[in-house]
Amino acid sequence: MVTQIEHKLTTINGDDFAVLCRQYLNFKYSFVYPTGLVVGKDKSRKGTPDTFIPVGDYYLFVEITTKTGDILTKLKSDISHCFSQNDVPKEKIIKVVLMFNGVHDTVKHEELKTCLSAYSEDCRLEVVDIRILANEISQNYPSLARKLDIPIDTAQILEVSEFVEDYEKSKFATPLSNEFFNRETEIEEGLNNLKEKDILLISGYAGTGKTKLSIELTKLFLSENKNYDLKYIRANGNLDIWQDLQIFLLPEKDYLLVLDDANKLKDNLIQILNFQRKRVNKGRIKIILTVRNYVKGEVQKFLDDFVLIELKPFARDELGKILQSDEYNISDYYAERIFNISKGNPRLAIMAVIAGQSGELEKLNNPSQILETYFSSVKESIDSFENRSLLAVAGLLSFFKTINLENETQVGEIEKYFSVSKLTLEENLRILYNLEIADEFERIYKVADQILGGNAGHSIPPSPG
Repeated sequence: MVTQIEHKLTTINGDDFAVLCRQYLNFKYSFVYPTGLVVGKDKSRKGTPDTFIPVGDYYLFVEITTKTGDILTKLKSDISHCFSQNDVPKEKIIKVVLMFNGVHDTVKHEELKTCLSAYSEDCRLEVVDIRILANEISQNYPSLARKLDIPIDTAQILEVSEFVEDYEKSKFATPLSNEFFNRETEIEEGLNNLKEKDILLISGYAGTGKTKLSIELTKLFLSENKNYDLKYIRANGNLDIWQDLQIFLLPEKDYLLVLDDANKLKDNLIQILNFQRKRVNKGRIKIILTVRNYVKGEVQKFLDDFVLIELKPFARDELGKILQSDEYNISDYYAERIFNISKGNPRLAIMAVIAGQSGELEKLNNPSQILETYFSSVKESIDSFENRSLLAVAGLLSFFKTINLENETQVGEIEKYFSVSKLTLEENLRILYNLEIADEFERIYKVADQILGGNAGHSIPPSPG
């Protein structure tokens, strides 16, 4: 696979190579600032340097190039470029990273070191050429191969930045990237248990912050256990994950895996646990799983020697910390109203804040109104499929609360009274599941968040037949 990656790296254009390099840097460092990238576009521009990375009070400067002719002169020019700016004192530049899609050698390296020493004796040099980058992608960051259109996996094992980006794409998700509040007891308990145990299960009702807690736990755990690599695992249909595990999880390394909505992994959950158990005398694997309460038992039965943390809704003062923080700045009056509506559910509370940003918070008196405002795009999402049956099935799911495809009586009644065949019902329930409007377990579907159920039912069109 390394050879295939090398070939792809030699053929992509300069802008795509620069984007790939910055994604690679994002996996390695917490904060990467691409001054040489046009905001909102995969397009390069002049920046000094191309990218900078703050490390405490110091900086790493990165220059990226795809120039082929006289590469040594270009790399020397890039070093000079780093020290030509006046914003950062040269003594604060502790490393210059040069990335290019050619081949490096000792002669070039010695000349570049000499060039750098003329500007700073203390600054270190790192050169990432096409071979280093290809090996890094192959061994440590295989998900980057997808950016090169190399099909190496089923896209179920993600870096945390990919997971957050993927999660927040959902129209039904509240942000993961905002500040973390409360849950001090759960954080302390989780960290202590991760020291002793290899499996931590986080359960709770929808919207209580299970995924948010998992992210905060991983940050704190990794700050104390720097030998661990973090990977997030999220279901992608029924695709088998075993080969992905062998590609991404190297035998000698320690890993912290987060299995978000672990029940959705189905058979892959067993494969992941078996993979963990088989790593005898190899790198250690610790696992954090998140799961909703109603399917907690179906996940627990596969786990050995684990610790359970169950999340409750926030108390009034806890929710107030979030709502009255600098990010939201909600007054006491509206914070009280939001608590009464949300009953301490942080997701619903944030939905209320976002819904109220239009200046109509005073009109929001119950959860249905909040969801109707916040999820105004739900019907648009369904309509965008140009599938008349899909909205009908969404309404049926709201009406019945649960639809069991193995229940012939229920399926028969739907076909008889609503003119929706079993095949149409099954196909559209699967689409609703992929849209995260529905949850599924053993061919039983339910509305993903029970409070949302009251809204879709109002939109049932006449039967498509």
